[in-house]
Amino acid sequence: MSRRRPDPTFAADDVPPAKTDLTPEEADLAAVLATPAGRRVLRRIVAQADPLRPAGVGDPIAAAYIAGGRDLALILAGWVRAAAPEHLPVILLEA
Repeated sequence: MSRRRPDPTFAADDVPPAKTDLTPEEADLAAVLATPAGRRVLRRIVAQADPLRPAGVGDPIAAAYIAGGRDLALILAGWVRAAAPEHLPVILLEA
């Protein structure tokens, strides 16, 4: 079995190390994020919450709805950052 030579354009130091001192909730989320399906579901939730949508609408009920979606997306981002920070850009930027 031959070993492949490391790709010089990819630095392993660019990837943050996986956390080893996770709480049970963080470990559960890390397990979800370890699967492509889990990442897709979280991306869909964040996309639906649309945290970058302006909340400055005339209707206060609509503004509250938008603010609630933004809060949900920020809560999920905080959970992802705590459990598996390497997945945060994918969850936020590809939503």
